[in-house]
Amino acid sequence: ANIGGDIRGRFPAFIPKTDEPNFQRVPEMVEALLGEPFYATLKVDGSSGTVFWDEDGVVRACSRNFELKDRPDTAVWQLVQKYDLARHSLPLALQFEIVGPGIQKNRLGLKEVDLRLFNVWRIDQRRYLDFDDMLAVAQSLGLPMVELVEVGASFELKDDEALRHYAERTYANGATAEGVVIRPLKEMQVNGERLSFKVINLLTTPLFGLFFMALFVRRATPFGTWVGAAAGVVAVVFINYSRELIGSPGIGFIWSMPASLAVQVCVGCAASLLPIGPEAQPLLTRGIDSLENVAS
Repeated sequence: ANIGGDIRGRFPAFIPKTDEPNFQRVPEMVEALLGEPFYATLKVDGSSGTVFWDEDGVVRACSRNFELKDRPDTAVWQLVQKYDLARHSLPLALQFEIVGPGIQKNRLGLKEVDLRLFNVWRIDQRRYLDFDDMLAVAQSLGLPMVELVEVGASFELKDDEALRHYAERTYANGATAEGVVIRPLKEMQVNGERLSFKVINLLTTPLFGLFFMALFVRRATPFGTWVGAAAGVVAVVFINYSRELIGSPGIGFIWSMPASLAVQVCVGCAASLLPIGPEAQPLLTRGIDSLENVAS
């Protein structure tokens, strides 16, 4: 499926774009949520999609930044057809992650492209639906929701360590989840912004680093790859817990992932130079060599 598709126009100005701030950027939201009923869902690593109906009742579809033309090979339009959304006419914008084969790393292990609904915007009233109303819309349209972690009577995760630990989740297939998104059951605003934030699983970057080393670093050895992964874990923990460890805020969460990945790759490459373990035989090189052997 084609995630991008042919552009019809800009993303509609009357629908908010999907974007969840990290909890460290919005401490005032975490504080405002304390003691309030809340729900948490798993953050899905896919591609953003939006479907809405215009004033004439015609269904329209968008990627993250653009409205897309109706094409049979475009993923978001395939989902419109799959769930027969064109037969409806609602004053709503449905926002979801497009997931499946060929999209990001397909962490959910799906066999076909699908969606996971996480927002419903009431266009005529310019507001998001509360959790119960969003769930009712999903059920009436037969749309799968993002996986629910918890519906709680009172949010009590007060500090960074508790939130990070809370985000250490897995998907139903056992793959490491990207993190969680936390919101109040009834929509709230803080300083004019919707109360909603994400907490990223710290193990996501080291796992991606293993994948990167195995596929793209020609001289990586198993020993070097695992040493690099260990260094990446140390780096991401140190950066995110620098305030607790050394009393300094450090470089901040935004840079923790690229910085820890850089550490992992650099240390992994250096460790691969040591004469320990079997000689490197990276996956891409192995595949290319096999094709060359067949050709010869």
